Amino acid sequence: LQESNRALVKSEQIDPTLPDTYNLLALTGYYLTGDPNVFVENYLRLLELNRGVDVKIILKNIQDLTANDPTSKQLQIFEGLYPALSESYELNMVIATTYSRIERKFRKAIPYYEKAISLNANQTEPIKDLALIYQEMGQLQKSIGYFRRMETLDPNNQRVKASLGDLYEQVGQADSSAYYKQLAK
Repeated sequence: LQESNRALVKSEQIDPTLPDTYNLLALTGYYLTGDPNVFVENYLRLLELNRGVDVKIILKNIQDLTANDPTSKQLQIFEGLYPALSESYELNMVIATTYSRIERKFRKAIPYYEKAISLNANQTEPIKDLALIYQEMGQLQKSIGYFRRMETLDPNNQRVKASLGDLYEQVGQADSSAYYKQLAK
């Protein structure tokens, strides 16, 4: 790795316009140092040179690279790349799900889910996750709103109907609760 890294640094000095150099510098640099900033700096340079890089590949590289590292290192890399990739549905979802499902930091996850929805309004996963987050946080009306939105995208989803039945019961709307519980059967 050290020899590869030295060769890549020399390659960068010879021709700093080769995107693959920065991909490999990111990987070898992270393996050698464990420093998320090394990865971020090199990938930001790669993105400057090649805007056509598939974000899914970047995210897979990060997840593979940091599989045995603390989640905080993954998040540091994801958030370091965010300014350059803020319009990526995939990156917003990875950050949101990491915050919500692993870190249980719901308030930090919400803006990323909202951005993901604004980028792809027909995907049910971020809508469902927000509905569950707001339910967990006790904001039942917001949860109902997201479950209703999900219902319009997936009208045959029995779990959504059952969740709406339970939520309406919790907020004291017996008629709506009975309606959705009947639909869930």
